[in-house]
Amino acid sequence: MKSYSQRNQDLFVLSILNEKTNGTYLDFGCRGPIDINNTYLLENNYNFSGLSFDIDSNEILKWKTTNRNYKNAICGDLLELDFVKILENNYKSTNIDYFSFDLEPPLVTLEVLKKFPFNKYKFGVITFEHDFYRGFDTLRPSREIFIKNGYRKIKMEHMKKFETEMIWFSEDWWIHPDLVTVPEEYLDETIIDFTEQDLINAGLGNFSYR
Repeated sequence: MKSYSQRNQDLFVLSILNEKTNGTYLDFGCRGPIDINNTYLLENNYNFSGLSFDIDSNEILKWKTTNRNYKNAICGDLLELDFVKILENNYKSTNIDYFSFDLEPPLVTLEVLKKFPFNKYKFGVITFEHDFYRGFDTLRPSREIFIKNGYRKIKMEHMKKFETEMIWFSEDWWIHPDLVTVPEEYLDETIIDFTEQDLINAGLGNFSYR
């Protein structure tokens, strides 16, 4: 199956959700409507629906030229938008199948993550771009937030089945066990930082983000 994501995130999500149809998604940092978009395949082939946000008005305008619902593509700065109110007005359920979280720069990512109401909304699958390799201290605080809210992190070894590049040094993939069930061997124990062995396994024994 053709992936429209940058690094096969859409195929990963479908595998975890057992190719569910008529699901829901939320996309922070959606970019354009098709290419390098984590939700196009879900919407086009599996009848998912949801909201997509991006700060770039040129990217949002591209949605008008496709078969995607332009009204569900919202242009704005998530640090300024009252996105909680927007979610309340558009989602019938507080359980959502997929959350794609990919904002720029990494420090904006962290600030939006901190203000997100995880006490109200729960997601079956999350793909989260922390971009720790770019030198920002986003890895530890983001993992602490997800773990605190009951999410389990997918092991690097399982991520490699979907993406041969080093996506695990820019993203974490999470599931919530209340909403989806995956084999225990797919999941890490509670991990906050990369371990020395993680770096060695990736051929980055001397790598440092500090």
